[in-house]
Amino acid sequence: MEIDQTGGVLNYQIDNTFNNYNKKFNCTTSTYNISFSTNAKTFTEAHSDIENAFKALHAEFSSKMREKDKIRVVFFHDSLDRPISLPFMSKTQLTPVGLLENFEHVAQSYKSVKLNENNNLTASVVIAHLPIGSGRKMTKLVRKRNYLKKIDRQKDVNFSAFQEFGNKKTGIKTVFNYDNRFALRAILIAKAYSDKDPYRFELCKPNNRVLNAKVEFVASSLNLPDNAYGIEEIKLIENYLKDYQITVINCD
Repeated sequence: MEIDQTGGVLNYQIDNTFNNYNKKFNCTTSTYNISFSTNAKTFTEAHSDIENAFKALHAEFSSKMREKDKIRVVFFHDSLDRPISLPFMSKTQLTPVGLLENFEHVAQSYKSVKLNENNNLTASVVIAHLPIGSGRKMTKLVRKRNYLKKIDRQKDVNFSAFQEFGNKKTGIKTVFNYDNRFALRAILIAKAYSDKDPYRFELCKPNNRVLNAKVEFVASSLNLPDNAYGIEEIKLIENYLKDYQITVINCD
């Protein structure tokens, strides 16, 4: 891009000398060279001309930005000890006045520096292209419950006397449960131990796939409700298993 200002004493020209798009970081880096005429002026004397140049730069930056993009501008000049760096800001935050104020804040310390055709000002610009929209809609996720060891569970919960008795008995198995089919799980584990199923020890582990499959099969076969089972549901399970008698003990 080349822009010539011809109405004033100091002429300037803006050249877009470099452009590069980084696909990995989705950002565009550009370099602009701002050159001035041989009618040398200091930064202070050239205030109105620099302001006009910055307005032209701002128009160029804004035309390449979308609503949510961020931009960072760094000015370089041979006479400056350090570059004039502006942090990343939004399109609405970037204004010609802001560019000029940040530049003058540093340039005022260099009152003797002259602007001419051999003493150019360079602007390095990075535009980060941010995605537009709220993103992909998230489905409701069921949070997986953490398994609490039996010994730790006894420390945190106030058990009834019957429950404390059961916790101390090695013959009573503690099973991690995450739904309302805990009675059916207990019955199927007890059946496995009665049958001396070689896989019986694995069934007590948290989220055991084999046990989950057995529970789902029996529940579907008997059309059991998805809530806590009562005596009627236990009778259905007992009739289904045929050769097994189920005893229910109320520990309330």
